[in-house]
Amino acid sequence: MINIKYLELPEHLINEYKTVFKENDGEKKFLFLRKFLKFVEDDFGHYNCYIKYENPSKKNQDEEMKVFNETIRSFLVEMSSIQPKTNSMRKLKSNSYVYIGVGYEFGLFGYPLNEAKAVENYTTSAQLKSDIGTYRLAHCYEKGCGVKKSDLQAICFYRCSAKLGHIDAIYVYGIILMNGYLGAAIDEKTGWYYLQVAAKKASEYCPYPLFDVGIIYETGSYVDISIDKSYSKELFLRGARLGDPNCKFKLAQCFEFGELLCVKDSKRALNYYEEAANGGHVEAMFFMTTHLKKGTHGLEDKSHKKYFSWIQKAACKMNQQALIKCAESYEKGYGTDQDILMSLLYYKIAVDNGNVNAKERMYSLESEIVGLDKGIDVSSKCPSCFTCTS
Repeated sequence: MINIKYLELPEHLINEYKTVFKENDGEKKFLFLRKFLKFVEDDFGHYNCYIKYENPSKKNQDEEMKVFNETIRSFLVEMSSIQPKTNSMRKLKSNSYVYIGVGYEFGLFGYPLNEAKAVENYTTSAQLKSDIGTYRLAHCYEKGCGVKKSDLQAICFYRCSAKLGHIDAIYVYGIILMNGYLGAAIDEKTGWYYLQVAAKKASEYCPYPLFDVGIIYETGSYVDISIDKSYSKELFLRGARLGDPNCKFKLAQCFEFGELLCVKDSKRALNYYEEAANGGHVEAMFFMTTHLKKGTHGLEDKSHKKYFSWIQKAACKMNQQALIKCAESYEKGYGTDQDILMSLLYYKIAVDNGNVNAKERMYSLESEIVGLDKGIDVSSKCPSCFTCTS
């Protein structure tokens, strides 16, 4: 679940929004909304960290978001009411239903959270042959979001969206066939075809196929593919340029250990590790925390604040090890202010997510907090208390 209470747009999106919505170009506006949707679904974003304090400047941000929501909602309503006399107009109309659905799914643009209404709008967009709308409808059937869960329907709509040319669907459908996910029969050859198409169409919106195809060429693990390390490296480099954190982490390891025809280069390795960590890659975050704590790889963190920052970000991705380390940091005041209540919260989250090893420390902290909360017994006849009446 995305916590839209703390939705904060990065500066580049704010600037693009202000520029695009001054123009009378529907296609550019929907292109912006696609970038915005990618930002919203990125679970590494600040808004999706479930632990965040109120900001005194939030009142201004609330006003800005109100205008943002009203502007986009007005645009979507306008586009949904047009009569599609041409293919381009039909596309604008179908896209409007996609993002009205997104509004209902995530509670954005002033729409209330309503998954059933999201499915209703995605269905309308799919009927208008929207590749994105069909993809989102498939996702709803896969997850049981606003509709009864159905693997068969999910596969059907992923295939339809892939046929319509949506890169995310081409990628997902290829993965489904290659691995037999969602109860599909394994079909490596067809799945490999879709993966290759997805890799060729890879963009900043969906760079992820490049990593999967790169791994296959590195290992020769599917459909009798001959190992080609040079091409594999080329795919990882392309994926990294497009922003894929998996490709960045892979290249970081290659430059650290001299793998995949890469010459050892600790500086380049560190750059890729940091970029991967900033992109939400948990293993890269742990690399940063390990070397920040040890002071190796040229990293310094005397206050341990950088260490704690990475650990907290990894914890917000529900990584078990990070949840424990974050709890310990709060408990000991390592890299942050000591806060037993916050420590207990992270231990509880770890336990709720299946970490039985955290139970003992959780119970111990609960007992400690109860003891601290007892306070000091004060006589009812306290001469220094103005409120005493007896």
